Amino acid sequence: MWPMQERQRIVVVIASGVGLALMAATVNRLLAAHDGGWFAYAPNSGVTFGPSSRQVIWREAGIWLGALAVWTGLALWLFRQPRHQG
Repeated sequence: MWPMQERQRIVVVIASGVGLALMAATVNRLLAAHDGGWFAYAPNSGVTFGPSSRQVIWREAGIWLGALAVWTGLALWLFRQPRHQG
């Protein structure tokens, strides 16, 4: 594999960040609890917030932090300083 130029690395990091953000948003949407959300407020239901609301926040935070960790690792790997031989 040939060495990438700095501009190519920047494009790869930005594109992977966009791709990971879309993936994280899609996963969060697919795993979302369908317990009414905004429309289940007090006048329309007996419970203000469903019992799963706290778990949903932690799951979404975990997914976003995981995607951010992968993106940061990729960026650090792409922009590392080359080793000097000698």
